[in-house]
Amino acid sequence: MFGAQSEYYPLKRVIMHRPSDEVDFVTESNKREFLYRETGSKEKMQKEHDSYVQFLEEENVEVILVENTLCPNLVFTR
Repeated sequence: MFGAQSEYYPLKRVIMHRPSDEVDFVTESNKREFLYRETGSKEKMQKEHDSYVQFLEEENVEVILVENTLCPNLVFTR
């Protein structure tokens, strides 16, 4: 094998945000602006998110949950 195979293996720590009220901004009339095909269910997104967080924690990954922020672009990391 040549070169780097992964920048993040094994995953040790991850920053995540639980879907919340921002999901409500996507409506039938503006979904294409947000590159959505369909609007989503906030409750379903939250349930799936919670299941994924549980899975990661069972795999000994530290999950850092970021609450609502005024500047969402500040959470992008590498």
